[in-house]
Amino acid sequence: SPLFTGYIPQIKQADFEADNVAPFVNDTISFTDLSTNNPIAWKWVITPNTLTYREGSDASQNPKISFNAIGSYTVKLTAYDADTSYTKTVIDYIQVRSPLSVKVTANRTTVCSGDTTQLFAITGGGSGNYVFNWGSTPFGFFSPKQNPIVKPGSDSVTYSVSVYDGDLVANGSIKIYREECTGIHNNEAQLGKVSIFPNPNSGNFVIKADKNILRVEIFSQNGTKVFNHVYNGNNVAVNKSLASGIYFVEIYIGSGSDVKGTISRKLVIR
Repeated sequence: SPLFTGYIPQIKQADFEADNVAPFVNDTISFTDLSTNNPIAWKWVITPNTLTYREGSDASQNPKISFNAIGSYTVKLTAYDADTSYTKTVIDYIQVRSPLSVKVTANRTTVCSGDTTQLFAITGGGSGNYVFNWGSTPFGFFSPKQNPIVKPGSDSVTYSVSVYDGDLVANGSIKIYREECTGIHNNEAQLGKVSIFPNPNSGNFVIKADKNILRVEIFSQNGTKVFNHVYNGNNVAVNKSLASGIYFVEIYIGSGSDVKGTISRKLVIR
């Protein structure tokens, strides 16, 4: 029978690990070679190649890398010894995320007593599945909506929102001021009825009011003003090319340079 010498040859196997497999864009990640049999050379291949070597190169044993774009990255390491090479590939090993962020805006940051304004929580990054939690200082306001309509109850109110995506949290706030305006108010009973038809529409619609319309402004859901036009009449036509979605129309009522107040309406573009 064969003579057992007591020597067991070492299995040649490429292996590696990263100290963070779910980094944010531009985080620096340390890769460590764990290959057996004391390799003398290495070759890293990471796809897609939207990355930067912060220390070392694709031929280093333990490089440090940052990723320049969100997405899934496959990592392949080939280790070489004096006789041969051996490879390990892990598909979608690195999952690069974008940090969760929120910017708070409003269609008006100063309103007359009794007026309303709409708040907009402009979000980015994270998982895309957001939960909103609005509050205020002084206390008294709460809303789970992304873009709530508010009526300040004091001369200065700070509205704050916390956005949660199941993993990350981002916070933002905005201060809204209330003034006692002279001759300008937002009482629809005094300003008269205002209607938009058809609604929904494709960007061509008519605004009909009991009283004279001075100006029409349209805001997107993130608070961007996408339309601003001066009118003089109580039956005005609007023709504006807009992407499908929900918008908010601010209608100024008055005559000449005398603005009596504003009325807000929701607009649906299909």
